[in-house]
Amino acid sequence: MPAPLSGARSWWLWCLATALSAWWLTFTPIRNTDLWWHLASGRWIVEHHAVALVDPFSFTAHGMEWLNNEWLGDVVFYLWSAVGGLPSLVYWFWGVLLVTYLLLFQLCRELGGSPVASFFGVSLAVATSAPYFEFRPHLYSLLLFVVFLRMILLRRAFWPGLPLIFLVWSNLHPSFVFGLLVLATALLVRIVTTASVQRLSGGHLLGAIAGHRGDLLIAGGCALASLVNPFGLRAYLFPLKYFFDRSSPWRTLTEWLSPFSRGGVSPPLLPWLVAIFLLACLLLASSGSRRLAEPDARWTILALGGLTLVMALSSSRFIPLFSISACLPISLMWRPGAAAAAAGGKAMEERLPRRALRASLPLLLAAGCLAMLARYPLGSRAFAHLASLESYPVDTLDFIETNRIAGRVFAYYGWGSYVQYRTRGRMQVYIDARAGNLYSPALYNDYRRVQYLLPGWTGVVESSGADYFLWLNMETPQVSQIRQPDILVATGRWRKLHEDFVSVLLARTRVALPQPLKEEPRSAYRELALGGLAMRSGDRNGAEMHLRSALSLGPNMLVACRNLARVLAWQGRVREAWSRHDDCQRIFPESDGENDLRNIIARRL
Repeated sequence: MPAPLSGARSWWLWCLATALSAWWLTFTPIRNTDLWWHLASGRWIVEHHAVALVDPFSFTAHGMEWLNNEWLGDVVFYLWSAVGGLPSLVYWFWGVLLVTYLLLFQLCRELGGSPVASFFGVSLAVATSAPYFEFRPHLYSLLLFVVFLRMILLRRAFWPGLPLIFLVWSNLHPSFVFGLLVLATALLVRIVTTASVQRLSGGHLLGAIAGHRGDLLIAGGCALASLVNPFGLRAYLFPLKYFFDRSSPWRTLTEWLSPFSRGGVSPPLLPWLVAIFLLACLLLASSGSRRLAEPDARWTILALGGLTLVMALSSSRFIPLFSISACLPISLMWRPGAAAAAAGGKAMEERLPRRALRASLPLLLAAGCLAMLARYPLGSRAFAHLASLESYPVDTLDFIETNRIAGRVFAYYGWGSYVQYRTRGRMQVYIDARAGNLYSPALYNDYRRVQYLLPGWTGVVESSGADYFLWLNMETPQVSQIRQPDILVATGRWRKLHEDFVSVLLARTRVALPQPLKEEPRSAYRELALGGLAMRSGDRNGAEMHLRSALSLGPNMLVACRNLARVLAWQGRVREAWSRHDDCQRIFPESDGENDLRNIIARRL
């Protein structure tokens, strides 16, 4: 049976500490390429009162079947942003994550974990998973996974309402297939555990299966409910094909790589989480009867931990699911009073003053997390930083919108969805972040030739049918060479239309354009673009003027602030540069800014 909670006051204090810890750990800016096509898709569905079954946004797959098995999440995204504005998505983001990890903390406590161990486990899970928290429907899968765990670990029988969960899940995100796998694992553990007990008393496997007839019916109902989606059985098969097809070029995307492979994303805390998880599993397997009253719950926790660990090691995409599974045995490593009593000593809760344990510790932890949170923007202005909006071609799209430019554009992969969102599909893209849901492996391989300047890349662009070419204007960790625009212009068949801080837009010389072309309205992004271009040309005074103007129009524009600090350092105004750096830290604290500024000053000296 679940261990009793140690007082309502202690319970709420630990919940507060957990919530503040989880909130603080979510401040990891990530360049989210998927958000924009989710918004564009949700808008299309609302405006057309139907799910898009064929692609409306690209020119390479236009009219082809599009398996958008996240359509319901797209609608939620669009309606939320339509009512509260795009920046209000941060409240959805924080809300889903906080509910997810508070429910996880509650689950750990109800299973019998100590508040200290439960807080530690949840905080470690959030910290490890933070690089994968994005404005995407995949966050629903984390929430539903935790809800699902509560239903199968705290009940002797499956909850009859589980099929309703899967009805919604199968329309929110393709991870419902993982949910069915978890359900099957839990059911198998229950049957095997029951058979093991019955064998000791003369029973057999068929009797164990018959004893779980109700659970089997509910599991079957979940499988059938998952079929109620616009794509039917194909929604089942696609995620499996995507995961098991090791030859697919889509598996070369960073999020699909193993966290320990070259180019993969490996959170610094992942090795620690794996090590602590394995130790916790060893303790739970050897002395589970002192930690969990129900043996099937113990083996279910171990089975799910092993399953998600294998998934996480094969693809970093599954690290958040593993971190949730790992949190359960970690929180049970020390059950209040049990471990110490087994060793013949007094429980820690008896050795320490109750008030210090129940109130002072969570209050101290909450105060520390609150102090860390105070450094960050806690309102809607955090959206631009968390979504890395300043890394998108905002000003160039302002130019496109001002001149109502339409046509086919060969855009950088990470920007294709943003182009769709901004132009409502008027600019049709070559490829975007919908990846294997729509585009062929051959098309993706052709795109990679362009991105990495592989032999024949110019032929790919020239034969693509694109009228425009939208590309990076500065190097990134993903693209270290950005010579593509200059090479295309040198052919005489392309001309430069527009340039901003991060992007450059080309058009074929034969394409008729609106005349005369108008400048986009003055904005913080336009001033940032002019300031960045002045920096590249060596015009430090002009750069300072435009960057200050950008900050006057957008006081929270972090890139403009960082660049202004660099310009001041280049001019030898070191004290002003450090003062500006402090202003940047108040906008959004980053450790790289200080190191970069020190290097500039050192080179000047």
